[in-house]
Amino acid sequence: MKVPTNDFAVMLGLREWPFGVVPDPDKTLIWADRRELLNQLNRLMRRIKGNPASTLHLLWADFGAGKTHTLLYLRQNLLSAKSAILPVYAVLPKETRSFVDVYRAIASSLTIEKLIEIYRVSSKTAELQNAGPLIGEKWNDVLTVLRALSIGSDSVVESAKKWMLADQSLTRQELFSTSLPDKIRTVDDAIAVVSSIFRLMSIDSSRVVLMIDEFQRTGRLRTGIRNDIQAGLRTFFNNCPTGLSIVLSFKFGAAKEVETYLSEELRDLADPQVIMIPVLDQGGAKDFLTDLVEQVKVPGTDCRIQQDAIASLVESVSTVGTLKPRLITKTASLLFSEGAMDIEDGLVDSIDAVYVCNKFKQSRSTIENIDAEQED
Repeated sequence: MKVPTNDFAVMLGLREWPFGVVPDPDKTLIWADRRELLNQLNRLMRRIKGNPASTLHLLWADFGAGKTHTLLYLRQNLLSAKSAILPVYAVLPKETRSFVDVYRAIASSLTIEKLIEIYRVSSKTAELQNAGPLIGEKWNDVLTVLRALSIGSDSVVESAKKWMLADQSLTRQELFSTSLPDKIRTVDDAIAVVSSIFRLMSIDSSRVVLMIDEFQRTGRLRTGIRNDIQAGLRTFFNNCPTGLSIVLSFKFGAAKEVETYLSEELRDLADPQVIMIPVLDQGGAKDFLTDLVEQVKVPGTDCRIQQDAIASLVESVSTVGTLKPRLITKTASLLFSEGAMDIEDGLVDSIDAVYVCNKFKQSRSTIENIDAEQED
């Protein structure tokens, strides 16, 4: 019978399984070691908070170096600290045809509850009526839809959700029966709506930080589509001259290549300091894995993962590939889950260096395949 993942943790004296590959934004994320990177991120947030003007930042990571985990951890910390910085995390879709698809990705990352909360707070201020000349009539459309989300009947709320997500299944009959404005159809509509939403959010927060993950995907798009997306992003940025910071994240070969993915207009906007998430050396990898395990140990319970097992795992992984957090955690998940089952079956008492070395040899081809995996 397959042992549930959480039982592996219990068997090893851990309160949870820390070797997940894909970060779960609904769980408390762990930050393991890499203190220099964390300090760099914290300083960036301090710079952002202290600068009223809108800013654009670039983040680069090698494949598997922990880019998405870093962004989601940053989002989690900003939310839990209840700071004046409101983080929004979105992923650029693999299939992107225009800026409207980018808008949908951003809109889908905003909870309806948060929009209603922000609307209710900001509707009490005089700033709500001052959209500025660049937003146009869509500002009032957004206010109408948010009002419908806040006080409408169930059917009105459902139609308003569709409107906010630029859902093209929203019919004229639905619009008419709910008194909602015409739906988002064009790139200009999407730019105006997202600009209005973020203007609205910045009324309630001193700063909104929009993180767009996987922006390197624009490099695969046809030139016309790529230009459309980047021009839309530039106009959105221009429409929000204060209170907005955009972080674009990339993963590919070298950090110096990041700016080649951007139009000249976006390059001119970008902060000169690119945040880099490099791969680990052996010392850094051991510290990373050690800290990861230490943070989930059950107090007063013997941990079955010996310290020499961690060193052995890192040294073994270094023989098949670059020491990236993803490869390390995938290998740890494979070998330590085997160890948990062997402990349960009474074959071993704990996981030590000898055990890891033997299991690694048995699983070497599998681990080499893990290293060979390519992300989109």
